[in-house]
Amino acid sequence: MRAVVDGEERVIEEGETIVVAPGQTHTFTNPDPDRPLTMRITMEPALNFQWFLTEAARSAIRNGGSWKDAPLLETAYIIDQVIDEHDLPDLPPTVKRVLFRTLARLAVLLRKTGEIASLARGRTPA
Repeated sequence: MRAVVDGEERVIEEGETIVVAPGQTHTFTNPDPDRPLTMRITMEPALNFQWFLTEAARSAIRNGGSWKDAPLLETAYIIDQVIDEHDLPDLPPTVKRVLFRTLARLAVLLRKTGEIASLARGRTPA
């Protein structure tokens, strides 16, 4: 697995562990498209991270199979549901909230959220 944490790239081999501290910017990718990547992620506290990954992956699969194929409105809706739990460091907090809340509401209005599982945590969707 290829990991980039706070701008530093590292290759994680089978059996190795990487720890990403809260607040660290990070991405993980599979450098070998011909070999499936299996990894175990432990998040503490996990909050709604499993829901987020599951729905983001389902959206990508429904729309071509790549994260890059996930539609903007579906993605914005999914991110908006967990906006308080996960940071997007490239955007100022106010811009992040306004942008994703607006796109999430547009997704609801245009009925682009029908295949996304409900996040049962007491919050009314956008």
